[in-house]
Amino acid sequence: MISDLCLTVVKEWYKLFHSMDNPLPNAEYAALNVCDMPFYDNCLDVISGSAAIINIEGDRDKALREIYRVLKPGGLFVFDYIFVTEKNYNKMPKEEREIIKSRYPTAFWDSLKVFDHLGFSKIDTIQTGEWSNKDDKSGFASLCRELNTELTFSGFIKYCNK
Repeated sequence: MISDLCLTVVKEWYKLFHSMDNPLPNAEYAALNVCDMPFYDNCLDVISGSAAIINIEGDRDKALREIYRVLKPGGLFVFDYIFVTEKNYNKMPKEEREIIKSRYPTAFWDSLKVFDHLGFSKIDTIQTGEWSNKDDKSGFASLCRELNTELTFSGFIKYCNK
């Protein structure tokens, strides 16, 4: 199953895989709501996402519980995500960081505490690097520039076995 929240992304994956000499056999493509997936409990072996967690619209904890629900026992959920560590957050001027945190609360330190309660049998987290949003074109970065500050993000990959 190749899926995304955005139909345009799903169509691009479809075009890519169907332009290959050996397209994926039995692949299905769908745009779906990760907070309410149309799958039976314990039916998928692997779920992966790149930048998926930070882009979830709606209740992120509900989406993570839904991912856990549809994974088979022994299944793997792997994804990358970014956040500003508490150490980097504390380096920022207090007033600016509170303004930013009020608008983007999940951008700061590991706000994925729901994992402690989902029931995964094993979770491995690997840090992949750090970077600044100083030159980003996002609304988030624009707010930081307006406040004359920048954020240093840390990237991680999480491997979660059910």
